[in-house]
Amino acid sequence: MVIEEILEQKKKFEKVLSKYGVKELEKIERKIERGELSEYPTYEGFLSVFALRSSIITILGSVEYGKESDQL
Repeated sequence: MVIEEILEQKKKFEKVLSKYGVKELEKIERKIERGELSEYPTYEGFLSVFALRSSIITILGSVEYGKESDQL
């Protein structure tokens, strides 16, 4: 179940990155700063990818925490 959730979040993450022609979150922001992408609605896409990445990190952290608590 956790793996499915991570994979779903990762697909959404990659879809947004692909939409803006980048492979890393930070490159969306750089393209906005250089004027290669309009600030609106691109910045909203940037924020959604940031939230997805945070969600994935949180999920992975809870899985890791679960492993550690099993060892206690």
